[in-house]
Amino acid sequence: MPRLFGWGANLSRLHLNQVAASTGRLSPALIPRPSKPATPAAYRTSPLRLETVKPTSALLTELTRSGLTCGTVGSPVIELNIFSALPELPTDVEVTHLAAGHFFSIVGLRSHQRGEHYLAGFGVNQAGQLGTESPNTAEFNLHLLRSDSWPARAQPRWTSVQAGLDHSVLLDDTGRVYSMGWGADGQVGLAADYTGYGDGLNPVGGDLANHRTYRITKISARADYTLALTSSGHLYVWGNSEYGQGLLGEKRDRILVPERVPDWPGLRSGVWDIAAGSTHSLVLNGKFEM
Repeated sequence: MPRLFGWGANLSRLHLNQVAASTGRLSPALIPRPSKPATPAAYRTSPLRLETVKPTSALLTELTRSGLTCGTVGSPVIELNIFSALPELPTDVEVTHLAAGHFFSIVGLRSHQRGEHYLAGFGVNQAGQLGTESPNTAEFNLHLLRSDSWPARAQPRWTSVQAGLDHSVLLDDTGRVYSMGWGADGQVGLAADYTGYGDGLNPVGGDLANHRTYRITKISARADYTLALTSSGHLYVWGNSEYGQGLLGEKRDRILVPERVPDWPGLRSGVWDIAAGSTHSLVLNGKFEM
């Protein structure tokens, strides 16, 4: 039986059990440097994970090691009882993905017995970032996300779940990217004339609408923009790039559909890994230069 924990504001309305809070000092977590230069073969078997640095504590070491990301820390750690909140789930589900946005979270779940995948969400939903087509400012209890893009019990197999400030981005195992939430700056990347919000979960537009030709292998979303990496090593971006974090060579307030990042000198060897920050981006190229 999986156990899901969270901390920060706006958890009081969920089905929760509070556990002991850490009293230790919080300090930044550093990305460790390898003890010796890595080879291409080593990266193929154990790719470098680029993540924006998050504060951590001794109590949360195991959670962060297993891939849990967080925003504000320092409040008591809370256990979320997902089976009480979601009685329709089979009891063999396991948590596969976690993403924390601004006052909301998305959880990926999987049932081995049924071979089914699910998305659950909780928190603020004023922009539809939790997938509902009737957004509001109320706090949701933990609930399953639905979409007209698939039958209720035939969700895609999610390989990545990302959350920005007010939008969510998901990647399935066919290389198709979906988005939901606030789109004023192109965060959801649906169309060149779309700046709305709250229209549910939909496939991203532009080149990436053709997911068989432009198959995405990794996504990274923070703040108001998203990076996406294709199977051929090319990089796409959409959303806000007012600080140049979109790597397009200029500052852009709005990128309404995914645009391919130019083949800058440092990227001509291909892109191996990506990480979006709030106002900056990190890219690992084919020569293992960051």
